[in-house]
Amino acid sequence: MKRCPQCNRVETDEALKFCRTDGARLVGDSSSFSSETGTAQPGSSSDGSEIHTSILPHRTDGNINRATEPTSVLPPQSAPGISNLQSIVVLPFANIGSDGENDYFSDGLTEELIADLSKVRSLRVISRSSAMKLKGTAKDLRTIVRELDVRFVLDGSVRKAGSSLRISAQLIDGLSDANIWSEKYSGTLDDVFQMQESVSRSIVDALQITLSTDEQRQMEERPIPDARAYDLYLRSRSQLQLGIPSALDRSIELLKQGLDIIGDNELLYAALGYNYYFYFRWISKVDDNYLRLANECMQKAFAINPSSSHGFSLKGLLSYSEGNLADSFASLKRAVELEPTNTEALLWLSATSAYIGNYQASSKYADKVRELDPLLPINTVIKAITYIYQGEFSEGLAWIEKAWAMDSSSPILIWSVVIAAAWDGRIDQAIAHVDKLAEIAPNWVYTQHALFLKHALRGEKDLALKYDTPELAKESQHDCHFALHVTHCFALIGEKEKALDFLELAVQTGMVNYSFLGTFDPLLENIRHEQRFKELMQEARRLFAQINGLEQS
Repeated sequence: MKRCPQCNRVETDEALKFCRTDGARLVGDSSSFSSETGTAQPGSSSDGSEIHTSILPHRTDGNINRATEPTSVLPPQSAPGISNLQSIVVLPFANIGSDGENDYFSDGLTEELIADLSKVRSLRVISRSSAMKLKGTAKDLRTIVRELDVRFVLDGSVRKAGSSLRISAQLIDGLSDANIWSEKYSGTLDDVFQMQESVSRSIVDALQITLSTDEQRQMEERPIPDARAYDLYLRSRSQLQLGIPSALDRSIELLKQGLDIIGDNELLYAALGYNYYFYFRWISKVDDNYLRLANECMQKAFAINPSSSHGFSLKGLLSYSEGNLADSFASLKRAVELEPTNTEALLWLSATSAYIGNYQASSKYADKVRELDPLLPINTVIKAITYIYQGEFSEGLAWIEKAWAMDSSSPILIWSVVIAAAWDGRIDQAIAHVDKLAEIAPNWVYTQHALFLKHALRGEKDLALKYDTPELAKESQHDCHFALHVTHCFALIGEKEKALDFLELAVQTGMVNYSFLGTFDPLLENIRHEQRFKELMQEARRLFAQINGLEQS
C-alpha cells in the first residue's frame, strides 16, 4: 500500500509511482505523515482540496498559485551508506500530461533546477547526466541515495497543457524517508521562471542554507528571459541529446528561432556553438565550416559577457580540436573557476591534464567529475586515463571495464576497452571487442581505427593497411589522442616513418606527456630507438614545460 504525501490519497496498486490526483511521487504507507515531516495530515488544508494563494515565500508573480506552506525538519540521525552531508539529487520530473511530446519540458525543468541548486557552493548536487539516467528507474529511494552518496532527493511532476502549467515537487530525506517539504504550483508558461526560482529557494530554505549575496544574485538570473525562447532552448537540448545529424539540424534551427525572438543572448549563442562543435567532433570532420561557425558563436557569447563560463568551456573544446592544448587547458580551467560544477569542462580538463603529463591535476579533476556525475560511464573512463598515462595499464583497464559494464552497447566504451586491453597486453580481449564494435558501428572512424589495430596486433600488415584511410588522417589532425592511436597501428606493422609522422602530429597538437611516450607506452616499442623518435621526445619535453607552466596548483 502506498500513500500520496501531498493529498494523503491511499493507493493499493504497488506498481503505481505517482498519485493519480496531483502527480506527486507515492511513498510507503509506513512513512510518517505527522507535521514533523512537513507533509499533509488528514483534515489539513491539503487533504485533497487545493487552497490557492498568491503569497509566495520569495519574489514571484502574483498569477502563480501555491497549495501549501513549506516547512522543514532535518533529522539528525545517520544511516550506513548514506551521506549525512548537504547533498542532493534531483530526480527527473515526471511528465503527467496527456501529450508525451512534453517530455522535453519536464526534462528541461529538471535540468534547470539542477543548474540553480548547483550555484549553491555548500551543496553538492548530482549533475544532469547522472540524474537523467534515473528517469523511469525502478530503484527505491534508499538505493538511489546510497549509490549516489547523497542525503536528499528532490522529486516531482509537471503537467503542461497548452500555456497552462502545473508543477508538484517534494524534498525527501534519504536518512529517514521523511518528506521535508512539498509544494504544488499552478500558472502559465510565462510563470515558469518564477516557479523554478521558488522551488529552488524553497529547497535552500528547507535545508537551512544561507545564501551569499553572489549566490542569491546568480539564482535570480535568468539567462533566457523570454518564456517562448526558453521553451525553444529546452526543445533544442532534447534534440542535441539524440546525437544524430537530423536531430542536430533541428536543434540548430530551434536555437536560431530563439535568437530571432530575443536577439543576442549569451546562452543561446553558446548552445548554438556547442551544436556546431558537436557536429564537427562526433558526426563529420569533412567540413571545417562547423568549426568556423562554432568559433563565431563563441565570439558572440564573449561579446555579451567576457566572463562567460559557457564561452570558456566552448573555447576549451575548440582549442583542443585546433591542436592548441595550452589554450584548451587554460580556457577549461577558467570555465571551472567561473562554474565549479561544469562537468563537461572538468571531464576534458582531466583528460587534457593526462595528455600534457600533469597527473596531479588529471586525478583531481577526474575525482571531482565523478563526484558530481557518477552515473555517466565516460567519467569512469576519464578516471582510467589518469592511471593509463602513468603506465598503470591493468588498473586503467579495470576502470574502463567498470565503465563498459554501465553501458555495454556504447561504441565509445567498447572502443575504450579495445585500446586499454591492447595497452595491457590482453590481445584476445582487445580483438573480441573490435569485432563487437564492427557489428554495431561499422562505418564509424573509430571502428576503422580498431580494425586497423586488430590486424596490426596480429601482424597482418596487408589487411591492416586497408584501413589507412583519409578519414583516419583527418580525425588525427584534430585530436592528439587519436593521432597517438594511429601511431600505434603503423608502429606495430613496422611502418616506422608513417608511425613517426603521426607521432609528430600528436606531439605538435598537444600529446606532450614525454614520460609516457618515451618510457611507458608498450605499443611504441618498435620506433622508440629511432633517432627521429628521440628528437620528438626532446620537443615533447620542451612543450611539456611550456604548457605546464599554466598549472600551479
